[in-house]
Amino acid sequence: MKGNKLQYLHPDTFSDLPNLETLYLSKNSDLQIPTDRQFITSHSLKDLDISGCSVSSVSVATFMNVPALEWLVLSYNNLRGLDVNTLRVLPELSALNLNYNETSEIIPCTFEKYSLLKYLDLSHNKIEHLENDVFCGLVKINYINLEANKLQYLHPDTFSGLPNLETLYLSENSDLQIPNDRHFITSHSLQHLGISGCNARSVSYTTFANVPALEWLDLSYNNLRGLDINTLLILPKLSVLYLYENPLHCNSQLLELLRWCQHRIETTFYGEKAPDCVTPWYLKDVSFGDLKNNPSLQDIKGIIFDLNFENHEIEQQKSIIIKVYELIRRVRIPVVYVLSTFGITGNVILVIIITCNKKMQSIPLHVHP
Repeated sequence: MKGNKLQYLHPDTFSDLPNLETLYLSKNSDLQIPTDRQFITSHSLKDLDISGCSVSSVSVATFMNVPALEWLVLSYNNLRGLDVNTLRVLPELSALNLNYNETSEIIPCTFEKYSLLKYLDLSHNKIEHLENDVFCGLVKINYINLEANKLQYLHPDTFSGLPNLETLYLSENSDLQIPNDRHFITSHSLQHLGISGCNARSVSYTTFANVPALEWLDLSYNNLRGLDINTLLILPKLSVLYLYENPLHCNSQLLELLRWCQHRIETTFYGEKAPDCVTPWYLKDVSFGDLKNNPSLQDIKGIIFDLNFENHEIEQQKSIIIKVYELIRRVRIPVVYVLSTFGITGNVILVIIITCNKKMQSIPLHVHP
């Protein structure tokens, strides 16, 4: 029944449907979702979608007559928070979608009594901080999405008490602190971690020291200049690594990481997206794919000229070209400055001479009869 113009539903509208399991009521923006009485009565209903219904609040009473509910979608509404007691009448709930709301805070231990919850989507809200016990009690949680919030800091033990957590998305939290002097997250079950678009400038082996089961790591759309190979050596199960859209400096250290990835990582590509070199100048816009497919991987110097020069045998010419380029790059600004100064000075002197010498201000005309 999604996308209609519903305004009101009698609580017993579906009560005589003993086998009803799925109900879609999304995109009914004028539908009244009551907080002082039950919304729907159904003892068989398992999946309920009321996204995009302009819901600003729900209460214990709202869902008290849908005890079999396993999947609840409250996305694209105006919820500013979630009452701790609201979910207590839903003992079978395993998936909760709260993305695209106005939630700014999750009260610690909100989910303490909901041990069956496996999927929690809190993305695209306004959450600024999370206490380290905010998810306590979620012993079966498998998936948590906190993308596109306003997170600034995460306590390392925020997820440590979740023994079955496998997927965590923290992307698009541009102010989130990604430390390189201590571990970022503690989780011995985490397999997928997304921290793209978090403005991270550096990470180290310490950052991921306490996520040993990690298989999939997304570091795209950050400000990373490089990545220490030791960062990956402590992740023995890592098979997917995304580094594209970072200002990578392709030096010998990054080449060493590329070699390691060739033998240990299944992919560093996402579709057609691949990590590109930004510096040095002679490798600008060269992708990891170009480097990976190049037969010469002995040193970074070999790669540079294999990609940019036809004659690979004359090493002296290569060196001369680099030195000439560097010389031009260093002296071009001073030369332009000096020439500009001489030109301006000469013109000023010429104007002064003409101004001071009246004979030079006009040209006499000689009329011949």
